[in-house]
Formats: sequence, structure tokens, C-alpha cells
Amino acid sequence: MLLGSLVATTITNVLTSEQLYDYGWRIPFLLGAVIGVTGLYLRRNMNGDSLFQYEKNHTNTPIKDFWKYHKIDSLKMILISWGFGVSVYIILIFMPTYLHKFIGVPLENELYTHTIALVVMMLIIPMLGFISDRTGQRFMMILGMGGFVVFTFPLFMLFFYNIFIAVLTAMFLFIILEGMLQASIPALLAQMIPKNIRYSGLSISYNVSLALFGGTAPLIGTWLIKITGNIWMPAFYLIAATSISFITLLFMKK
Repeated sequence: MLLGSLVATTITNVLTSEQLYDYGWRIPFLLGAVIGVTGLYLRRNMNGDSLFQYEKNHTNTPIKDFWKYHKIDSLKMILISWGFGVSVYIILIFMPTYLHKFIGVPLENELYTHTIALVVMMLIIPMLGFISDRTGQRFMMILGMGGFVVFTFPLFMLFFYNIFIAVLTAMFLFIILEGMLQASIPALLAQMIPKNIRYSGLSISYNVSLALFGGTAPLIGTWLIKITGNIWMPAFYLIAATSISFITLLFMKK
């Protein structure tokens, strides 16, 4: 994501508008294809944990076992991933377009802000992960989701000042909240499913939730703006989604 933001910032500043619309928009996709092939190679040659492989091999029907014994766990993972997915796609994916198209932030300023925010998130995730290992991933997730519920509206207010430092401050604070989620959710979800069916359980619950709620978040945010005429709607949707995850986390057993 950081590389994508850097590429977008670079080509936006190097190419003219005509060059960007003519051929420049293809450059990130070509670079992404290279990264995709590299990731596939690394994954195919990665050795798994021996204990995990042993338990995995002793389960002949992981999907069947998952649905039979872990329906409630699946629902919890979907609800937790709902807020996470919406926060990722609204803050990290949709925000550059939203700030530029609906608030009028210059595209160059927004891309600079976005790149800086991603660098900050990359740096703080290990620290937040270290803290969550001691406080518990559930506690860190509650703080992060609760932070989105409480602070999304005032941070969006900063965006509307349309001043570089205000936009940067809002993004910086959003990134801290997002970092709390990014640092905690992999371990939290993994702990909810036994090793022998973990691949199947996580792939179904997490990816279904990310596809249904996360991937559609920019579309839903834009659609809500269109039908209501209210450019605050992405903020309201983000608050609603993270509220659902926050409540789910509160009622989870430690």
C-alpha cells in the first residue's frame, strides 16, 4: 500500500494531466503485476509450522468441521472484520479520492499526506503489536474500534478546513487508530479457531467480511453521498461499522 501511494505520488508529480490519463495510469498496474508474481513465488516456497501441518493433515473435512462446531465464532469474526474492513477501505483506499473530489483538497497535497500517513503506520504497527501482546489483542482492538466511534466525526471536521496541516493531523490520528487494528486483528482472529481448521475458518469468515463490507465501502460511501447529498455519509458509515465491531468485542470472552 505504501509502495502504491509512492508510485501514485510520483507519477502525479512527474507526468502532465494528459500523460497521466493517456498512459500513466497503467504504470501502477504493471508494477503491481510484478509484485503479485513475487508474492506468489514467496508463498509457494514458504515452509509451514510443523505442528500446524500435522494437525491440518489430521482433518479431512475442515470446512465441514468449521461450520459444524464454530458457527458463532465465524459470526464473531465476520462482525469484527466488518469494522476493520470498512476502516481500511475508507481511510487507506477511499480517502484520497474523497478528499480530492468532495472536499477539494489538491491531489498532490492529499497524496503527500497519504504517503506520510502510511509511513507512520508502518513504523507504529510493530510497537502496537508489542503492546497488544502484553495487554491482549482484544483490549487493543476495543481501544481502536472505540477510537473510531468517538473520534471519526471530529477528525472529519479537520478535513473540511482544507488546510494541509489540518488534513495531515487528521490522517495521522486516523492512522494511529488503524494501526491498533492492524497490529491486533491477525493474532486475535487466529486465536479464535483451532489450528486444524484455521486456514478454512479464517479464509471464509475474514475474506467474506472484507469482500462484502470492506471492498464495497467506497462504493457505499459514494452512493450514500449521491442519494442524500451529504458528504459526511462516509464518516457515518465508518462510525456505524466500527460500532458493530466494538460491541462484538465487548461481549467476547477474554
